[in-house]
Amino acid sequence: MNAPTKILVIAFLALAAETFACSVPVFRYALERWPADAYRMTIFARGALSDDQRTAVDAVRNAGEDGLVNLGVRVIDVTGQLTGVTAKLWAAQGKPDLPWVIVQYPVATEFEEPFEQGALDAKFVQRVLGSPVRREVGRRILQGESVVWVLLESGDKNQDDKVAKMLQAECKKLADLIEVPPVDPNDPRTDVNVTLKIAFSVVRLSRTNPDEQFLVKQLAHIQPRFAEAKGPLVFPVFGRGRALCGLTEDEITPDNIEQVAVFLTGACSCEVKAMNPGVDLLFSVDWDAALEGRAVKDPEMPPLVSLSQLAAEAKPPVKVEEAPAPKSQAAPLTRNLIIAIGLGIVVVVAGALLLRSNNRKQ
Repeated sequence: MNAPTKILVIAFLALAAETFACSVPVFRYALERWPADAYRMTIFARGALSDDQRTAVDAVRNAGEDGLVNLGVRVIDVTGQLTGVTAKLWAAQGKPDLPWVIVQYPVATEFEEPFEQGALDAKFVQRVLGSPVRREVGRRILQGESVVWVLLESGDKNQDDKVAKMLQAECKKLADLIEVPPVDPNDPRTDVNVTLKIAFSVVRLSRTNPDEQFLVKQLAHIQPRFAEAKGPLVFPVFGRGRALCGLTEDEITPDNIEQVAVFLTGACSCEVKAMNPGVDLLFSVDWDAALEGRAVKDPEMPPLVSLSQLAAEAKPPVKVEEAPAPKSQAAPLTRNLIIAIGLGIVVVVAGALLLRSNNRKQ
């Protein structure tokens, strides 16, 4: 979506919130009740994997199944007969050295083009599982921050510094102006181990940082225009690592920042995740354990050593209960907007008919 459409959508959802919502802020409802959509890792291999490779893959798969990372893994033997989407996916890879890994966005996004690929080795797995910026964003969210604004820098220091200064000023101003919505007795409970407050911060992300290339690609490929953009990009991240939208250079204005912040800190417009815009990012965070106050450590970054040692480091020390999966997959944003707008029209028409009926009775 372009900036006017994006802001119109957010404004509509904010208006709908006043009519249908509970009082729990969007960012907090998302943190407590919206499990992150799973990314898809496909490993193409010729025949069976070696013991080291299989151990590493199992460690990554176990981390996903245990709720430590929103990532699902499958291994495809290319010596077998491939059909349908899998066959097309493999054909598009050319003739890479095997095992070969590709990573795709969650099914809910309907983005089928892989945004990351490479040979199966320790460095690739390390890049996928986590990065300093993703760990920092997760830490801030779990400390109660409403929104973490991720600034994907352009590389022009003066330009990036200017945007960062404006964002930081807006964060301070909005934190002073916006208040937590009053609690309604009928609201869902929010008595988890994270303080409910209004707070914002900025994290800068360099496009050239070798440790952050996976996150850079995640953000840059959410929309084609992001990949083509030469200037800085800004992404508001909330909940369990969900990016609401992306703002390009000419869209990064105080007014747009304020509208996004007001929506995310306002009353939750809809309990259904699919009815809200945004794309989940891939995070290695045990959200449930942190919210429940159970002992949890940030996932250790796997060392650049042998795959056997990598698997031993990546395997979580304590098994935790997996968050229940949503009963239905998220729908594409366009369909969600049509449904939301339809609901709004129904409410307006019903109100008009009721008013007309009352006037006749008088």
